[in-house]
Amino acid sequence: MVVALDGTKPVGVSVVVVDAGAPVALLSYLASHPTRRAHGVGSLLMEQVRAREPMLLIEIEDPREHAERGFGDPWRRVGFYRRHGVRALDVPFFQPPVAPGRPRVEGMLLGVLTPAAVPDQMATAPIRVYLEDYLRGSGEDLDQPPASTLLAALTGPTVRVVDLPAA
Repeated sequence: MVVALDGTKPVGVSVVVVDAGAPVALLSYLASHPTRRAHGVGSLLMEQVRAREPMLLIEIEDPREHAERGFGDPWRRVGFYRRHGVRALDVPFFQPPVAPGRPRVEGMLLGVLTPAAVPDQMATAPIRVYLEDYLRGSGEDLDQPPASTLLAALTGPTVRVVDLPAA
């Protein structure tokens, strides 16, 4: 976790889920205080995260599927990630339940960020291994949709990478 402070007051936070020794990590949360949005706090947090992780996966609401729900405009969020070089894996992604009894969230993009520019194809093996563990740990049945559908998209040696949607 990285916390951005203004003096002693927290103004932003990023949370990265790391599996020791894995070449992939998941940015599970990045937020800045509403009064600090568009003032560089998120960018500072992204710089810190990017400097520490070899490959970062990012769960992003697809703004074509999700409207603003009171905690930030999905189109602005996608624009923020685009400016930081994030692209998306061409897979049918969903966010598994974040806690027991909570629903999964459909209509998500699986963003990817690497220290260098993200290529048009990426090796699937490390991504699949990470996602299998992540999904299993979230209570998903890997043999049933939508988990099986997602993992089927990661069976070849590479997966296509696409640009995030533009408004």
